[in-house]
Formats: sequence, structure tokens, C-alpha cells
Amino acid sequence: MRNRRFEAETSAQKLLAENRITSLFVNIEAQRWEAVVVDDVVYQVEISGDPKNIQKRCTCGFFYDAGYCMHTLAVEKYILKKGFSPVISLNARATMPVRTKFDPSTLFLTAIKKIQPPKESAPAGTQGKPLKIEFHLNNTKTSTYDEGSDLLALRLKIGYLEDFRTSYVENIHQFLHAFAEGKTYKQKNKTFLLTGQVVDEATADCLSELHQFSLQEDFYFLRSQVLQHNRNSSELILPPYSLENVINRIQEKSGLTTKIDGKTLEEVHFEAEDFPFSIKVTSSENGVNILLPEDLGKMFAWYQKVLVGNVFYSLKEEQVDAIEKFRKVEERIHSHVIPLPIDSAKKFLSEDFF
Repeated sequence: MRNRRFEAETSAQKLLAENRITSLFVNIEAQRWEAVVVDDVVYQVEISGDPKNIQKRCTCGFFYDAGYCMHTLAVEKYILKKGFSPVISLNARATMPVRTKFDPSTLFLTAIKKIQPPKESAPAGTQGKPLKIEFHLNNTKTSTYDEGSDLLALRLKIGYLEDFRTSYVENIHQFLHAFAEGKTYKQKNKTFLLTGQVVDEATADCLSELHQFSLQEDFYFLRSQVLQHNRNSSELILPPYSLENVINRIQEKSGLTTKIDGKTLEEVHFEAEDFPFSIKVTSSENGVNILLPEDLGKMFAWYQKVLVGNVFYSLKEEQVDAIEKFRKVEERIHSHVIPLPIDSAKKFLSEDFF
């Protein structure tokens, strides 16, 4: 533990030396410092509280696990270096860099420019050709052994409206950034000019929302601890907090093609009620039979959801654990009926919180 803390302190000093803190402001309404740190990706840091209890937050996975990280340490050192205190009330307000309202677009702008290569702007007055954009949702595997660890990802297909042919966007981050700034996006032998009204208003709204979301996607990717994020990916991984909102908005505004394990689904829905998960126990000659639901659906453990047909149901944490165990048993015995002696059945059920 001491080694991890020392490494974080050392890394924080390196971030300071390389001027990686690209934005530092005080949010008066929330009474906190807000900063942006450019490390391998962009992270947001917040520091607030009183002299006895200074609270810190960072959007990196390490902070989520340890409660501290190189980014919060770097920002705290940077605040002190500038002659201020991490405690807002101890500063002379007139001299502080103040932001009265949190604005994600402005906050990330400087940082994004540091980690993405500059793109050439289109000449003034240039209008791009009308484009056709398709939104695709699919599951992406993170383990060949654990089906429940699949993640849900968005991909885009792009083409000119006049020829109806589309192909997958190879770098979704670069495309969304180019669209937001009205610049040119290139892949293979094609160049798409994204200046002007190149898509309908509904599609433009969806792309703008995805762009804002993509700036923060890396943090959720790291938090999942199942896959190392690749900024050049053609996929935009959906984190749990925004899964339902993003899918519903795209389906409502522009249409969404959903393909899970190679099977195309009709419009997917989210059920407000929890998954009706139940098991039955019947007596048998040698003990009892435990009857599992015949359709446990496609489970996505990270999202705590199960997909049955085209409906997503929410799962409780104990249901996630139970379904994972039941699936392993089913794979071994090739049946949803588990015959067990009474003593073994009691132990089996108690271990799975039933």
C-alpha cells in the first residue's frame, strides 16, 4: 500500500512538471475546485470540503479503487503552487479563477486538443455532401470464458446519401470530434467533409450527444476493469449510468440496429420492473430437483441487466451471482433441472442467497 502511495506521489510530480493540468477553476455554486488533467486520457478532478475534511474525486479507475490517485494529488499540489488553499473558504475570492457554472464542453476543450492530432479546417463557406449515418448496437466480448462479461458498444456506419452505400467508421472518437468541429474525417481512401448541415437534425443531435459522452468514456472503461481502452477503437462502449438513456434517445430520434451474438433484434426496451427471477424445488426419489428458469436470457453482469428477447431487465447483485453459478452448472449437466440430495440442495441454495 505504501508503495502504491509513493508511486502516486511520484507520478503526480511528473504530471506537474509536464504541465498536464490544463484547466483549474472554482465552482462557486458547488463550492469546489474543478480541474482537468491530461494523462493517458482526460480526467476530471474535484476538490471540496472544510479544513477537517477535504473531499476529493477523480474520474480515473485507480481513484475508484484506492480513494486517491496521482491526478488528485497533482491538482492539490498545483493549487498550493498557485498560492491558494484546497479549502475554498480560506482563499481570497477576488483572486481565485472562478467558473460560475460547470460546462463540460469548455472544460475538456484544451485537454482534448493535447491528446488528439490537429485536423485541417475546411475552407470558409464549404458545404459537405449530405451523409447517411447508421447507428449500430452490439455486444463486444472481453473474455472467451465468461459470457456475462460482455460489454455493449455503439458503432457508426457512414456513407453519402446519394449512393446508399455505408461502411463502419474506423475511429469513432476522431469522427465524433471532427463532426463537432465541422472538420474533415478521413479513413482508407474516403474523405468526408463534415462542414454545414450534412445530416438531418435528429441525427446531428444524436452525434453531438455521443461526442460529449465520448470525451468521458475512457474513465468508465477503466473502471470496468475488464478491458484496456483503445482510443482508436471503432466502438463506443456504453457505461451502466447512461445505457438506457443513450439507447432510447437514438432509437427515438434516428433509429438503431441492434445485433446481439450475431442475432438482429427489433427495437429493444427497458423493463421498469426487476427480472422475474425464481427457481422451483420439487421432491424426487433421491432428494430434490432444483428447476431453474428455462430462459435466463443473455446476462450483462457489468450493467446488472439481462436481455430476454428484446427486453432488458434489471438484476439485483445477488441475482447476478446466482445466474453466473447456475449457468456453470447447466453447462456441466446440460439441463436446467439440477438433481441434488436434500443436504446438498440446502447448501447450494443458501450459497446463492435463496
